[in-house]
Amino acid sequence: MEEINVLASSLSALATAGALWVGIRVLRNDHRANAERLVEERRKYAGMVSAWGELVEVLDHSMPYPRQDLTYFVQNNSDSPVFEVAVYMPETYGEPRGNIAIGMVAPQSKANCLGGHGIGGEFLQPAPVPIFFSDVAGVRWVRDGRGTLYEWTEDIERRLSDESGVVGDAPRTTLPRRAPSPQLDS
Repeated sequence: MEEINVLASSLSALATAGALWVGIRVLRNDHRANAERLVEERRKYAGMVSAWGELVEVLDHSMPYPRQDLTYFVQNNSDSPVFEVAVYMPETYGEPRGNIAIGMVAPQSKANCLGGHGIGGEFLQPAPVPIFFSDVAGVRWVRDGRGTLYEWTEDIERRLSDESGVVGDAPRTTLPRRAPSPQLDS
């Protein structure tokens, strides 16, 4: 009889240990699924931020025709603001590259900044441009010149530090220059 009690106690202890192991596994899987869901949620919001450049005609009274200036646009279609927004400005006509700080872009809004004067035929428009920004959780993101979104990592930082300066720069295509408009005498 005593052997039956020992066997029952042993089986009960084994079942308790098994239930504890299963519970821990379920909690770990649930925690992992929640973490993956949060990452996907952040990526979804970050994916709603884009940047591009367009040539915008500007009237310059010192010239007989409008000049074309490169203007960068940042569109935030997410429900949250993005912070520390900076647009990467590529090298043009031998001028050094750099970042143009925009700051914060509010939810459901668009910001723009001037990228260069008289760039004209050197820019395929509209074209995605590299952008850096932080989401509400403080996660840094990079969208490269092809529009691909990356979460900021040491590898991304290393790749940005090399001579090319971008994770994946889009190929440049030259547009034909527009002929100047004839000036009419009044």
